[in-house]
Amino acid sequence: MPNVGIIGLSRSGKSTVFSALTNIPYSFSSDTNKVGIVKVSDERLEYLRDLYKPLKYTPATFEFVDIKGSNSTVKGSLNSSLSSVREVDCLAIVIRGFVLDGLDTNYVDDLDNLLLELILSDYSQLERRLERLEKKLKAKENGAFEEKLLIEKLLLRYAEGLIYRVEELDSKEQEIICNFNLLSLKKMICILNISEQEISSIETSSKYLELKDKCEKLGFPLLYIAANIELEINSLEKEEEKAYFMESYNLVSLASSKVIKEAFKCLGLKTYFTAGTPEVRAWIFKEGYKAPDCAGIIHSDFKNGFIRAETLSFKDLLTYKTPQLARSNGKYRLEGKEYLVEDGDIMLFRFNV
Repeated sequence: MPNVGIIGLSRSGKSTVFSALTNIPYSFSSDTNKVGIVKVSDERLEYLRDLYKPLKYTPATFEFVDIKGSNSTVKGSLNSSLSSVREVDCLAIVIRGFVLDGLDTNYVDDLDNLLLELILSDYSQLERRLERLEKKLKAKENGAFEEKLLIEKLLLRYAEGLIYRVEELDSKEQEIICNFNLLSLKKMICILNISEQEISSIETSSKYLELKDKCEKLGFPLLYIAANIELEINSLEKEEEKAYFMESYNLVSLASSKVIKEAFKCLGLKTYFTAGTPEVRAWIFKEGYKAPDCAGIIHSDFKNGFIRAETLSFKDLLTYKTPQLARSNGKYRLEGKEYLVEDGDIMLFRFNV
């Protein structure tokens, strides 16, 4: 299951953001990671549910992790939680966007401070790796010299307090670095946690525009959410009440949908569907997966014994309204092992055990 780890400076509202995303009640304890699993809202899956009227309906799920001890206040204070940070697929950095105890905050400075902690950790890790590499260099092991050059390249950038993005490295460097598990190379989303009063004016705020410019240069998507307001909306039982409050605050969608959407983009994730009377279900896969890889998400036997995949695109289903009409118009396809699965494919796997 893909996941996003949430980190932030002290009193940024990191845990409130987590609660708003997951609908898990806020708690002050930071001794352990808090994990919330969220169903991924998908209109296409709802359409399939209404069409097939299945006995079982299973949305895809996404995991959010409130990283313990990551309410950082001073340089180096993230160290206790770094092992947890390394385990997540993507990082959501929460920036305080509201006045607290009469004190304002500088959005860009807060982002820089958190990134610096990740850089310092990576710098120390690469120095240790370089020391261990000496034996391999003396033995002239294959690839050791190329690894040394890459580490030195990274250290030069990190020494200036600057990060690398994976996209800046060539394919060979990306191949070398894939096992380094560097924090600053993780995909990141910046979340500005604002107050109710700032919802209507935040996009014209000079500080927001500075942060937006910074994030664009770093390649980070930037979202703003009013976590406290979203917590209130989540607490409402009736959908009509939720819709009323969302409209009153001019909210098109809730935070979880926005963050999941950006995480999908960052991580190169897509969705395919299986559909029938027994169950309609969404499955998350990585861009570039072939049909047997996607079959293996359901069960390893599906991949090992893969024969072919009967495939219909969701767009074609929308056009022809029913599977029967789509089939009679030749829109069902039999795809083999080399087929690259596309977002929205509806698939039935044929396999032999």
